[in-house]
Formats: sequence, C-alpha cells, structure tokens
Amino acid sequence: MTIQDIQSLAEAHGLLLTDKMNFNEMGIDFKVVFALDTKGQQWLLRIPRRDGMREQIKKEKRILELVKKHLSVE
Repeated sequence: MTIQDIQSLAEAHGLLLTDKMNFNEMGIDFKVVFALDTKGQQWLLRIPRRDGMREQIKKEKRILELVKKHLSVE
C-alpha cells in the first residue's frame, strides 16, 4: 500500500492526510501508519493486512468504548 493509497483510503473516510507518514510493519494483523493531516493533527492509523478482520475490529471498538472514560487523548 503506497502513501497515495493511504491518502485515498483516509479521504474516503473524511480525513485529509499529508504525505508525511511513518510506517510500522511489525504487526501481523495490521499495518500501522503514523500520519499528519492537513491541519497539523497527528493520527495513528491501523490498516488491516487481510480480509476477515471485521470481528476483531468490532471487539477492539467495544473494549475502547468501555475504557475511554479512563483514557486521555493527547
């Protein structure tokens, strides 16, 4: 997946990214991208490496919703 591919994917979800990105290729299930949007906000993107990750993503979303009141975002 190229920087342009990631920008297009993000834009489809309403996120406009610059081409300033760093990649972490160590994950088995997800490609991790540290990116900067056009307003200067930093983002951490997790892009599934294969199909069939929907259930895992849903499970993680439920966990994050449970703990979000105990987490701070910087």
